[in-house]
Amino acid sequence: MKRTLILDLETSALTPELGDIVRFRAESFSDPDDEFDEWVKPPRPLSLEAERIIGTTNERLAHCRPMHVALEDFLDFVDGAELIGDRLDLDLAFLTAAASAEGEAIGRYFD
Repeated sequence: MKRTLILDLETSALTPELGDIVRFRAESFSDPDDEFDEWVKPPRPLSLEAERIIGTTNERLAHCRPMHVALEDFLDFVDGAELIGDRLDLDLAFLTAAASAEGEAIGRYFD
């Protein structure tokens, strides 16, 4: 049986062109101990509105790993899994944009 993960990213805007991933989160549909959950420092600072909506600040995120560093670990975690989620198309667009910015071909991670 293929591993199924619930994908739920936090982002700083509604499109990858305007924002970045600030939290990588994926949890197994059948095993709550199988999860990845990490806040990251985005390449661009959060706007005051994004801080309010997300509920975190640039100051808090400054102590986190940079997004591009956590991205590789996250992609390895979700590799080969079936992904489901409420806003899956949007989350995958952000993952694709982040991977492309790092020169990573995201196609090797997803069918």
